[in-house]
Amino acid sequence: MGGLIMGILSSKLKASFTVADFVSGLSSAPKEAEQLPQSRSSLFPLLILSLVTTTFGFSVGPEAPMVCDGGLVGASLARKLYGSGERKKAESLAYAGAAGALTAFMGIPIAGSIFALELTRSSAGLSGGAREALSPAVAASVAALVLIRAFLVPDTAVGGHFAYAAVGSLSGRTMMISALVSSVIGAVLGTIFHKPLAFLKSILWPAKGAGNDKGLWKREVAIKTLIGLAVGLISSYMSQHSFGGRVACNV
Repeated sequence: MGGLIMGILSSKLKASFTVADFVSGLSSAPKEAEQLPQSRSSLFPLLILSLVTTTFGFSVGPEAPMVCDGGLVGASLARKLYGSGERKKAESLAYAGAAGALTAFMGIPIAGSIFALELTRSSAGLSGGAREALSPAVAASVAALVLIRAFLVPDTAVGGHFAYAAVGSLSGRTMMISALVSSVIGAVLGTIFHKPLAFLKSILWPAKGAGNDKGLWKREVAIKTLIGLAVGLISSYMSQHSFGGRVACNV
């Protein structure tokens, strides 16, 4: 059911802008941050589709859509304040908006800023535009955290969506070793996951404009329905999901 709803909504809302488009827009040369779509036309479809995927347990987390939403708002604000053609300002405010949105979710301003900045870099480190946007991104993250902790939810525990209670019981040495081991394992697992994913996407989602656009929406709805069915079957046996997959499966 979730896959069917996702396929229909993505066709009806004409959600042509995705997280991949946001990443490619800020990582391309020359940068195209000022050409990101208007938030008033792309923000709502992105939020709705992200909500649907998370509700039905498909999503591995809302961080990437939130980063994309924040970036769209930042780029739109730059166009409104400085006019079109201001690539550097649009790029900096896009990164700042992404960092602020991520910090609101995670509750860690520095980590949120760095994650948003390195998202558009295929290798280690920050690109030129991201380095220039470091100060605005950190400022936006700190502002987001101050707004949330001082005014919106001042009585909630530190940590945003996640609970970090167990971290307080770790020693500094244990924490550093755990971080190092986890980073190596994460890099290996990420690479192993990415390769078959790219292969499957090349089969399931052929490039548009290659003479196969006719009836494309039917193919999209059918594929997403089958994906939803597959996720449901798999989660019936492996329901460990930190973003509501178990609840969605049981309901």
